[in-house]
Amino acid sequence: MKGCLLILTIALMILEGCSGRNNSRKSSLPQTDSLNFSLPNVPGIINEPQDKMDYLMEHFWDALSPKCYAAQVEGQFANFLWISEQVSLDKAEASLIKAYGKDPERILALAEKYLYDPLSPYRNEDLFGKLAAKVGGERYEGIARRCALNAVGSKARDFSMVDRKGRDLRLYEIDAEFVLLFFSNPGCASCKEIIEVLSRDELISQAVRDKHLKVLSMYIDEDLELWHEHLGDYPKEWIVAYDPLLELRNMDSYNIRAIPSVYLLGKDKTVLLKDAPEEKLIPRLRQELSLYYGKF
Repeated sequence: MKGCLLILTIALMILEGCSGRNNSRKSSLPQTDSLNFSLPNVPGIINEPQDKMDYLMEHFWDALSPKCYAAQVEGQFANFLWISEQVSLDKAEASLIKAYGKDPERILALAEKYLYDPLSPYRNEDLFGKLAAKVGGERYEGIARRCALNAVGSKARDFSMVDRKGRDLRLYEIDAEFVLLFFSNPGCASCKEIIEVLSRDELISQAVRDKHLKVLSMYIDEDLELWHEHLGDYPKEWIVAYDPLLELRNMDSYNIRAIPSVYLLGKDKTVLLKDAPEEKLIPRLRQELSLYYGKF
């Protein structure tokens, strides 16, 4: 936690340096400049690091109004995203909805940009889905429903597949302490980067060899000729499969909005990470695997 507090302190120092009255950073959001927006001060009687995080999350948006500098609000939103990872989803949800109540148009735009864009490194469907449900209307109710699929802490939905050896399998038949569900496309450059990162990590590779971790690469489209051409791109220890019924693409089971998309599942197929960017995936996976191997 000391490391977390150091990161937060650095983030706040950087923010203070770029959020003064002479701030010239451009923002793509509507500009309604009038007031500075600052973070709350944590009372001195709060000593526990987690309690400090919880307090910051609860009071993060106290000073927000539609008249705050747009560039400052967007800059502070980055700090909000970081703190939201240190507290429970319920606390992050309450804080985000509080912000939406104070400045609906701008907060919704920021949340959609950072939390729901499938290419955002900060994406978090579980959190954005809570806001979408609050916003309501046909579009956002549909988004909320899709975001709720395979939420962190829930059991992942089962599905059928055919592997590269022609065997029929189901997700729940894969027996391992952890399953890395990797939705990928043949020849996808970003997919190759993830394959390389996973393959060169000593701890992850050992877990795959020891079968504590099984990596399932799933192809959800119909060009099987192309899929066969690229089977050599994947490590031989991985399960490489395709969806014969195209149910993952066409049915309401997984909200796969971009490729690659990676889920980390526990032994009972509980979702530990959902559509996780590499920056979140590798540290969390290594943390989980350290229970078996110690720190590398």
